[in-house]
Amino acid sequence: MSIEYRAFYECSSLARITLSDGIVSIGTLAFSGCTSLTEVIIPESVVDILDRAFMKCTNLAKITIPDGVTYIGEGAFLDCVSLTSITIPASVAYIGRCLGYYYGEFFLEKIPGFTIYGYTGTEAERYAIENGFNFIALDSTSTVLLGDLTGDGVIDATDASEALSLYANIQCGNEANLTDAEFEAADVNKDGCIDATDALLISTYYTYVQTGKQEIAETLFMK
Repeated sequence: MSIEYRAFYECSSLARITLSDGIVSIGTLAFSGCTSLTEVIIPESVVDILDRAFMKCTNLAKITIPDGVTYIGEGAFLDCVSLTSITIPASVAYIGRCLGYYYGEFFLEKIPGFTIYGYTGTEAERYAIENGFNFIALDSTSTVLLGDLTGDGVIDATDASEALSLYANIQCGNEANLTDAEFEAADVNKDGCIDATDALLISTYYTYVQTGKQEIAETLFMK
């Protein structure tokens, strides 16, 4: 069973959808242009997400790619400007072009801060590296200290200032050029992007520590 070609094409009133178990393929342009769509729940039966399946779903902010999907077609999520991060299981063997890109004024551009969560040695990591996207390894045994952007082993006002500076640069369209460890340290709330919220959390953490409220400070960052 499949979602056929252009089945919900430009259905602007569709806001959220849970696909039925048993569906194995999401067809080309199936949900393309569904500009009100914010969330899609895909069943574990799905194997293929074909070309441009969710292209121009500009409000799509959350999608779960289940383990078992092997193919993500070209432009499947092209111009999904609200989708700033995506988790890709190890089962995915092919990712087509344009994941993490949107239509700029003259050519395709990268979605600022776009982050791929996945497993080392997989297609997800390969795609992230080749396209210069942030990659967070889900199988990592990293000992990165959240909030320590300077790498000096402490979290202070300098780290908060650095996070705010990174956010400003990203907002201006500049590349952050962070290593995976640096991005992990900066993204303290683990939402896949570096923004003013991260800077505020780091600053608040430092304030609590300075006033002897270490236990409260430790609750600020998601683990």
